[in-house]
Amino acid sequence: MEIKVLRDYETSDLDVIPECEKIATKIDIGADTEVLLDISDCLISYDATCKIIDAILEQLLKKEGKKKFVIRSNYKFPVSIIAQLLFRGSKFMGDEKFSNIDEEQIKTTLRTNLSGSEIDIYLAVNNIEEKYV
Repeated sequence: MEIKVLRDYETSDLDVIPECEKIATKIDIGADTEVLLDISDCLISYDATCKIIDAILEQLLKKEGKKKFVIRSNYKFPVSIIAQLLFRGSKFMGDEKFSNIDEEQIKTTLRTNLSGSEIDIYLAVNNIEEKYV
């Protein structure tokens, strides 16, 4: 399943919590076990954008077997900065939520909190897709 936020939800304001909460309630991945979330050309922030990411992860957690979640963006930032903006506010960060942690700590926390879920998370930045967790 491919979700292009700008096309499918006609917004680029992924830095606004109510907007992201509204989108999160509308997302239904159905039976899909592979999800591409394209946030290209959208504004993002760690306390808002994570609402959409959490909604997708929660649905993937209910699926059996291997799952793949790709987050695509066209930002010119390093992956380490993008990861901070995408995951720091996630409920899957547990006690580390909103804390000032580095990229390795984000990866470790996500791996721990998603262990056994068989979800592979990829970040695709400027057409380069690589496994993140």
